[in-house]
Amino acid sequence: MRVSRFMQTNVITIPSNTLITDAQKIMQQNDIRRLPVVDNGKLVGIITRSRLRDAAPSVATSLSVWELNYLLSKITIKELMETTVLTVAPDSTIEDAAAVMAENRIGAMPVMDGDKLVGIITATDLFRLLIDVLGVRQPGVRIQIDEPYKSKPFGSLAEIFAEHSVPILSVFTFTDPQTHRQDMVVRVGTEDAEFMTKVLTDNGFTVMDEKDPAS
Repeated sequence: MRVSRFMQTNVITIPSNTLITDAQKIMQQNDIRRLPVVDNGKLVGIITRSRLRDAAPSVATSLSVWELNYLLSKITIKELMETTVLTVAPDSTIEDAAAVMAENRIGAMPVMDGDKLVGIITATDLFRLLIDVLGVRQPGVRIQIDEPYKSKPFGSLAEIFAEHSVPILSVFTFTDPQTHRQDMVVRVGTEDAEFMTKVLTDNGFTVMDEKDPAS
């Protein structure tokens, strides 16, 4: 899965000489949290809603409300924008983009095709993709299988579901941060979790009870 398939392409940008009050209005009117800053077709920075929000105290000191509003009406984005901008290429994988965003604690990255801004990928885009990949929107149940599944071929697990005409909606493994055990989570198209748990148990798999914090 490439960034180009999930990025937003209708990117609203502003030049660096935009007043911060105007930038705030643009964000409010379009319900967005960030604006790439582009001068003469070149990405020169990015401004976020939180950075704008924090701007007032940083310049206010002991100013009155009227003095503060006047001062803010004269400040441009150039004075507040982040100039070190992490970007991603459209052919980068979603996994790589997510890793960079998580490691740097940022909510979005402009997508650059060479020197050209072609889109933006946000944490919200990644969350929506994750929901789709995990099949959360489709009716079904989530079954967590204990790590010993490694000793059995995945094909045998798939055969069990096929035998009972139960489609697999998604499957992934994860490492529990507390136990460091790697379990498998399968989401299947049935509402009868109890029956499938029994079938899997009868076939030698250990289905975890996620209500038990020790599991």
